[in-house]
Amino acid sequence: MLGYSCGNHVLQPHLHQKDAQKEPGTAVANLNYNTRQKATVYVGAGGGLSPSYGHIRRVLEDRENRIRKDGRVIEKFIIALPREMTMEQSIGTVHKFGFRLTRGGQAPYYFSIQDWNTHNPHVHFVLIDQHRETGKTVAKAWERNSTHRFKRLWQDVANDDMAALGIDARIDFDAAEEKAQALREQETANDNLEPAREAAPLSTDSEIEPPAESVNDEPLETEDADDGDDEDMALLELTGSPLENVLEAHRELETLENAKTELTRAEADFGRADKELAIASHEAGQAHIANEDAKKAVESAAKEFRQHLKPNGRLKGFSIGIGGLRWASQARTRAELAAVRVYMERSLQERQAKALQEHQQQVQRWENAKADYARKQVMLANQLLRYSNRRNQDYAENLFKDAIRKNMEKLSLEELRDLYEKGELSEAKYRHILHIAGAMHELDDLDEETGKNRDRSEGY
Repeated sequence: MLGYSCGNHVLQPHLHQKDAQKEPGTAVANLNYNTRQKATVYVGAGGGLSPSYGHIRRVLEDRENRIRKDGRVIEKFIIALPREMTMEQSIGTVHKFGFRLTRGGQAPYYFSIQDWNTHNPHVHFVLIDQHRETGKTVAKAWERNSTHRFKRLWQDVANDDMAALGIDARIDFDAAEEKAQALREQETANDNLEPAREAAPLSTDSEIEPPAESVNDEPLETEDADDGDDEDMALLELTGSPLENVLEAHRELETLENAKTELTRAEADFGRADKELAIASHEAGQAHIANEDAKKAVESAAKEFRQHLKPNGRLKGFSIGIGGLRWASQARTRAELAAVRVYMERSLQERQAKALQEHQQQVQRWENAKADYARKQVMLANQLLRYSNRRNQDYAENLFKDAIRKNMEKLSLEELRDLYEKGELSEAKYRHILHIAGAMHELDDLDEETGKNRDRSEGY
């Protein structure tokens, strides 16, 4: 893999602009496509962005709503991954690329690795080219020849990693361009021929992205588009009695709702940790500056003090003590004051060094907390994948509720009530099932019995 070919495509960042969107939410539709379950094996993020689907979606929606009509929403690329690397090694390389592209994580980005066990493993890399604090561009994707910069950056990062890993393969875009030119000369006049996807190490995302007109608000599938019934059966297979089905569907619903709640909490914790990390990093930076200034002050005081020493190392000047009184010459007085200054500056520097160490420890604690919350988000997001291969939890939630309603039609309320009275059904579960089934009269009776008067317009 010494070089890549790019077919007849001009290699340039593919961007989403609001005035080019035929439907709103195209950046989110691209997210859905990039993270579809059938192809995606890993989702990563940086620059203050969580790898959680929900967090990325909210950030994209907020950005689309805030920027001007013709603003650049996202910059996106497809990057072919070296097949000589393991997936863990590739993940690390893509993270390094994103970190350097955003100049130390100053701008948000996410990426998804797809088709790993195929001949064409690749990563969808999406950048929000806006500084997290100042709002200015970071990667400057709008600049002329920016694609050349991005290609060279990827080439340098990937080649450095492969060299460090002892992998002989290298990326060579110059050789790739020569091969691309040869391919262009062999092309026929048929403009409708589709270029080979494998030949695009860093190319426009439109090659494998569905057109905006075909995108709805749900993550997309590339095949089996008409197997909705089969998908429903895979999500929830109910083969027992109506009562057993109600309880099974409720268990699934409860698990889903708990996972969604935990994911929301983990996203909030991640955001809080990210803010606290930024504060701690700023304070650590200030402490570092103060410590460096203190070191310079110590050096300056020590240098001045040496000027007040004799060749034998003793203080210049002299002092006389008579009857408990002491008199010192001006030279000795200046030397003693210089010695006191050294002592004070060293004491201050020791305090500054201790403060710096404490700030650095605080930074480390928040970095660890942020990493823990990120891992928790990934774990919960993967847990939620089982409910829908389109990552649409609302779809799965509605499916479970519908299953409860349908089976409740076959189940007498008296039988359900009997289970509750026997203690085989908790009050909370009994109330939840009644609410989903729309049994408002029974809910009123339950409220009267338990002395509760809830506003059921908000649900349970």
